[in-house]
Amino acid sequence: MTQSVSGDEVKTMATTADLPLTEDRNELVAALLSAWLPAANELSRMMSAAEYADIMPITVLVHPQTGETRE
Repeated sequence: MTQSVSGDEVKTMATTADLPLTEDRNELVAALLSAWLPAANELSRMMSAAEYADIMPITVLVHPQTGETRE
């Protein structure tokens, strides 16, 4: 399955997110997403299989709480 993203779709998403992009940036992002999305969707489908249900990430990212000091 081929999934491509157009510059117009990127423009719509960027406008919705209040992210100003130039027209050439829209096209660059569209090309990047068109290349990346098929593999990302395939990985998502694969990892949704029952055999992988118990796999947990090895790294958990957390943000320090407000007022928390870092050593």
